[in-house]
Amino acid sequence: MDNIRDIVRGVIKNIAQEKPTNHEKLERTWKEILNQQERAHTQIVQFRQGQVWIAVDSPAWVYALNMKKGKLLEQLRQQLPEIQGLHFKIGKVE
Repeated sequence: MDNIRDIVRGVIKNIAQEKPTNHEKLERTWKEILNQQERAHTQIVQFRQGQVWIAVDSPAWVYALNMKKGKLLEQLRQQLPEIQGLHFKIGKVE
């Protein structure tokens, strides 16, 4: 007979696999809408209260992404309508 702890873990694991979290959905969508070079210079650092904060590794990339901000926000909203704003800041990208 299975241990109740193992059963609960299995159920939680199945639930987690069925429905991705908003952060996972955001990460996946972000990777889809950017090209490889843009992805290499950005990293999502926070998603809270409808606001998405993106770390960008140089001022030049912040400028380039700000030029595309409206289009990026529109594409993100197609997958996550609760997104209200997109913010870029200089930061470390890993």
